[in-house]
Amino acid sequence: AKYLLCDYQEILPNTLEEYLWGDKSVIDKIRADKKLSYDDACISVENEFREMNRSILSDEKYRDVFLEKWLQASCRQLYNFEAGRIPPLLEGYSLYPNIVWHYDRELLAYRYSRQSRDLMDYSLINSIQNYNVVLSILYILVVITTVSIKNRHTISGFAFLFIVILFGYLINVFVCEFFSNPSERFSGRMIWLFPLIAGIDLLSRIRSYWSRKQTD
Repeated sequence: AKYLLCDYQEILPNTLEEYLWGDKSVIDKIRADKKLSYDDACISVENEFREMNRSILSDEKYRDVFLEKWLQASCRQLYNFEAGRIPPLLEGYSLYPNIVWHYDRELLAYRYSRQSRDLMDYSLINSIQNYNVVLSILYILVVITTVSIKNRHTISGFAFLFIVILFGYLINVFVCEFFSNPSERFSGRMIWLFPLIAGIDLLSRIRSYWSRKQTD
């Protein structure tokens, strides 16, 4: 089959963000070639892209390649959750007309924001987040191991909660990667479930300790 996307195969970018937005955006090039708005350009290729996806998944050769890439991408997504840098979507970007349409009153503030002037630095935020996540997971494993040694034949409620959240995190990773490629925003919120349950358990232990101390 001769698909529209075949005309752009030499300039296909490697990331989701570049594919959708920016100078390398294929959708934006289709928009310019067809003289359509960005949204209309997306709609105009929906049926053809749907047929391409169906063909890939129904052909054994390409399905195997797709599944292999899916598993590889899922493994990368497991630890891909830092605060990602979004490029400033100013004039010349395909989404800028939508920003003007929806946020006309805030447009001046948007143009002079730190993000738009390329002054955003996420290194400190990412460091804090990474330390929090690693320490939380270590704390959870220590607690579960300690409780398991004391009660060998039962699973604690905390361990059960951790398993449920871990299972949910994995489902989120594999589902997102089936439809896309690794992106920080797919796991950036989910990963905070681990510090959340670690913090809840730690606070409950502190509260229990002070309660016993006051009773004594």
